[in-house]
Amino acid sequence: MIKTFLNSIERAKNQINDSIFMFTHRKKNTYFIRSTAKMEFSDAICFILKGIKRTLQIELDNWFEFLGSGKTMTKQAFSQLRQKIKPEAFIHLNDDFITWFYDDDNFKKFKGYRLLAIDGSVTEIPNTARTREYFGYHHNQNQRQNARAMFSVIYDIENDYILESNIRTWKAAEREVAKELITKLENKGFKNDLFLFDRGYPSKEMFSFLESKKVKFLMRVKANKFSTEIDKANEADQIVIVKNKKNEFKLRVINIILSSGETEKLVTNLIEEDYTNEDFKQLYFKRWSIEVRYNQLKGRYELENFSGNTPIAIEQDFYATIYLSNLMAMAKNEANEEALSSGKNLKYEYKVNMNILIPK
Repeated sequence: MIKTFLNSIERAKNQINDSIFMFTHRKKNTYFIRSTAKMEFSDAICFILKGIKRTLQIELDNWFEFLGSGKTMTKQAFSQLRQKIKPEAFIHLNDDFITWFYDDDNFKKFKGYRLLAIDGSVTEIPNTARTREYFGYHHNQNQRQNARAMFSVIYDIENDYILESNIRTWKAAEREVAKELITKLENKGFKNDLFLFDRGYPSKEMFSFLESKKVKFLMRVKANKFSTEIDKANEADQIVIVKNKKNEFKLRVINIILSSGETEKLVTNLIEEDYTNEDFKQLYFKRWSIEVRYNQLKGRYELENFSGNTPIAIEQDFYATIYLSNLMAMAKNEANEEALSSGKNLKYEYKVNMNILIPK
């Protein structure tokens, strides 16, 4: 089945306007039952998805003008209304998109693998007593408390989609968050996945966890600062036996000499694959794509420009942005494919009018 951007929009429209979707994702069963409300549940979802990048009141005025309803709404009223919507509504939309897109094997792969990168990033969030309590904070040089949060994602490098995401306290352990995201992905179904990790993730316990999930991985470890078995594996390409509690498994250690003269040490459970050191070097380099995606989220999609200063507003904005960025990736991919098939050079990246992203 060929999946298109318009298919994804139609799918989103059907869900957003489905009463079951509202019943599931409103905070109380007494919410959104008055027909005289200025903004219904589906309108609120679409408004948040549209992106609130200017002042909230300007966005609201423009929204009601766009709808031509003759109504208006104060920013205070909308801020109260959005407290009635679970952030899980936007997680649900993205989960449905991902499940739909990967329901067959008609997607890009790297040598047969779905190539996935995992990483986390710390972000500044609106600094209020509630956000500091919910997400945590750090002290600056003047001992001022500044609210922060950490978000992590699983990113499909070849297809440019974020499969799983999470935002939480900024002091959360990255490995534990990664395990949660991998387990969530497992519930949707692995697709011969190969995970790429940076130096913050390797541990014997993490190796054991990934082995138990029967997924492939490639990680960079700190040279001569990890474990005896791996630190002493200094050949260009060799197999070692690693023990973790009662578990014992084979790992492949790759030592790559960089142009600077430093050694980059990679660890993987790709034991049987006939990859050279250069293959592994190029494979690990692909992990850089997740850094590019983070820059896009923070720059183009203004992920850190939150439209509310409560924990629920921050979570709504975060998960809405993740979903929106996936829809835009699908539109961009279609434009790229169309340009290539027509023989034209794609000089500018395709952009979709954000205001008609999810038409009513």
